[in-house]
Amino acid sequence: IITTPVIPRGGNRPNPPPPVLNTPPKEPTVRLGKTEAILKEGQIFSIEKISFKANSAELEDESEEALEEIVGFMQQNESVIVEIGGHASRMATNKYADQLSTNRAKTVVSYLMSRRIGIKRLRPKGYGNNRPVCFEGTKECNRQNQRVEVKVLKVKDTK
Repeated sequence: IITTPVIPRGGNRPNPPPPVLNTPPKEPTVRLGKTEAILKEGQIFSIEKISFKANSAELEDESEEALEEIVGFMQQNESVIVEIGGHASRMATNKYADQLSTNRAKTVVSYLMSRRIGIKRLRPKGYGNNRPVCFEGTKECNRQNQRVEVKVLKVKDTK
């Protein structure tokens, strides 16, 4: 006996299911500051809302929320070692910018340590004024260049 498939009237055949692709599952992403990215070595998170008093490494009060966001990130990702990168204005001399950005990075590290984030997971680094993100001669541009970034140096194997 030969059988032929039954085709519904009107010639409409059901659509076959889409092929299954062998795509790896999406890696989880984390958010820190305005950056959302996969937690991996080399990833940089820009922290926009950390500010310092003029020509100083003293934190402004309004920085606390952003600093606490870093604390939360470090607590949730206990296998991570990060660099706290300080950046300075292009308007400062190179020597002064190097010193100021280093001191600002150290201030952020000190804050994190005061919140029980271990020093072995934190590396302060001052970049001076040699990595600007804005080149206009405005106050807003200058503020963008005076920033703190969190760079993932290592994600320790927790197995």
